[in-house]
This record gives sequence, C-alpha cells and structure tokens, in this order.
Amino acid sequence: MIRFLMSESDLRERLGALIAAVGQPAIGRPLGAKIGENAADAVDAQRVATAQIDELLRRVAAITGVLGKGSGDMWDDVDRLAAQLLLADLGVVTATTRALNELAAARLSAASAELGSARAEIDRVVSDVPNV
Repeated sequence: MIRFLMSESDLRERLGALIAAVGQPAIGRPLGAKIGENAADAVDAQRVATAQIDELLRRVAAITGVLGKGSGDMWDDVDRLAAQLLLADLGVVTATTRALNELAAARLSAASAELGSARAEIDRVVSDVPNV
C-alpha cells in the first residue's frame, strides 16, 4: 500500500475545513439527574435536550462529511481528531437521549398517578350523590 504524506498546507486546509464544519457546540445546560418537579421544568428540559441533540447530530454529520472527503488510506492527525470529536458528540447524544427517556418515563408515571387520583375522586363524588 502506498501511503500518501500530506503537506503542511494540506493538513492546515483539512483542519480548517474540520473546524469550519464543527462550529461551536450549542449546548446550553446539561440535563441533570434532578429536573424540577413541575411540568414547566420538564417541558423546558425536553426543549433544551432536543436542541442539544439536533446540534450534536448536525456536528456529527458535518464531521462525517469532512472525513468522507479524504481517502481511507490517508488517516492523519486531523482524521484522528475528527474521529475523537465524533465519538465525544455521539456519547453526549446517547447520554442526553437516555436523560430524555428517563424524563419521559417519570412524566408518564406522574400522569398515570394523577389519572388514578382523578378516578378515585370521581368514584368518591359519584358515591356521595344520592340515588334518584
């Protein structure tokens, strides 16, 4: 296999393309284990997480596009850096998706409990009504 050695200017050009493609991450605040108890906090957390996932997937697509422009036998430091960025962003996407899933499960459980309470209240009210 013939190995192509890139010149310094080629490396700079590829690194510049990688940096331009990646841009700044749009991660506002991390989703912590303790998200507020009220519905507004949960909706806000989901909105933030969705925006984070969208931005990270945009970065993954951009980095993949930059990597795809090179030949497979020409891996260099820029390619390795891009691969590390991809893996880091995919790790954040995975963690954020898990947090959203846990949030959705907690919201579903709370909604189910509220429905059970409402049903019990309806049964109580109906039992208090005299038979006609």
